[in-house]
Amino acid sequence: PTPTDDSPFAMLVTSLSEAEREYLSLLFGGADEATLFAAAQRHLAMPDTLVEGINEHALEAIGDILIEAGEILEDYREELAPYLST
Repeated sequence: PTPTDDSPFAMLVTSLSEAEREYLSLLFGGADEATLFAAAQRHLAMPDTLVEGINEHALEAIGDILIEAGEILEDYREELAPYLST
């Protein structure tokens, strides 16, 4: 994302911590549970804690949660794609 991009999804991604951004990118790319867990552990976090943080930021930025039942909600995948490096 560019600093001039005022998309709610750009604001969402830039508001995330490094750990949350990495976790979201991996989840978007279809990473398995073991990979997601390892990524969370690298940042001394648990996956559920990262998901909770991502969803809190999403509520502020887009007015809805982004992750449910371990999956990015399909409604938002296309809009989110340009802001994640997979």
